[in-house]
Amino acid sequence: MMETDSLKSESVFLFYEAIIRKRVLRRGQYKMQEIQAKTILKEMAELLSFVTQKSNEEYEKYMGLNQRKLFAYKLENKIVGCIGIELISGNLCEIKHIVVSPEERGQKIGSQMVQFVCKRFNLTSIFAETDQEAVGFYQKRGFDVESLGEKYPGRERFLCTLHIEKTSHL
Repeated sequence: MMETDSLKSESVFLFYEAIIRKRVLRRGQYKMQEIQAKTILKEMAELLSFVTQKSNEEYEKYMGLNQRKLFAYKLENKIVGCIGIELISGNLCEIKHIVVSPEERGQKIGSQMVQFVCKRFNLTSIFAETDQEAVGFYQKRGFDVESLGEKYPGRERFLCTLHIEKTSHL
């Protein structure tokens, strides 16, 4: 009986060790990549479908307009997040879309994507128009939030703005 308990303990230990190792690897092995493919990747279409009903139409805008950029967040070679922006002028940009796959949320992937875009384009300001559901995400990252009222029937919209200083921590 003691031998069985010992084997159980060892297998439980190995199980948790594997989980911990996987989490450590996942945190260190990510990559941001600009998407430039003419046809939408299945993973990208799935992610964009969480934030827009017109994922194909929006994707075409990213591929067709120079001021629009779409980046994938790859974790262990799988796309688990994306951020789409529109460069307005100089150091100002609008976040058009930001999404992380549900199973990867809560791991600061959204923050890393915003930080990546800010550094890549040397931004001094970044903003997004969003709904109530996403306001908390932006507030946690230091964005100022202002209600735009009910822009669409029954849907209050918010303007989230971040003025970036060199010491800003997203």
